[in-house]
Amino acid sequence: MNEIPSVYWMIVIGAIALMICFVLFYIAMVLLESKKAIEESRKIMEEAARTIRQVDLIVNDVQASISSVREAIGEINQSILVPVRKLGYGVSAVTGFLAGLLGREKEEE
Repeated sequence: MNEIPSVYWMIVIGAIALMICFVLFYIAMVLLESKKAIEESRKIMEEAARTIRQVDLIVNDVQASISSVREAIGEINQSILVPVRKLGYGVSAVTGFLAGLLGREKEEE
């Protein structure tokens, strides 16, 4: 009676083998789910890359538009505002000169 019957050993070894099989099964399921998740993430990454390319094209178009507006503003500045400023400086100089003459005439009186 000091020995454990072989049936009990078979039950213990069978239970351990069953637990190992369950662990391996769950590992296989995790790997399968991770494979599906990786496939989905690759699709998402491809869509994100396409979206980034489209955004890059849009940004390039906007930059081109902005540069053309800057050029137009620069041309307007050179063709209209600079001559008007020069006229303003000339008028200011004449006004200052006349104010100086009138001021001297008042001082002489």
